[in-house]
Amino acid sequence: MIKVEPLNGYLVIELEKENQKESGVLLPDSLRKENMYHGKVINSENGNLIDDTVIFDKLLLLNVKIGDEEVYFIKESDILGVIENG
Repeated sequence: MIKVEPLNGYLVIELEKENQKESGVLLPDSLRKENMYHGKVINSENGNLIDDTVIFDKLLLLNVKIGDEEVYFIKESDILGVIENG
């Protein structure tokens, strides 16, 4: 994956597999009615939440294509919660 340094309170998100198609296009799947997705934070401006799985509204997700890769951004303030394992 391409390395992107987010600014201005944004996080870079890797979507969980059930939230996307092979082509990278978002799929509603089981979260369709609630518009909620989850993904892993892979980078943040201040180091917060890296490697955490977070829940967010898909409508707030920004999708940017860089070369052949899709990069997903969301504001840290738009994160609804962190999924804790264990």
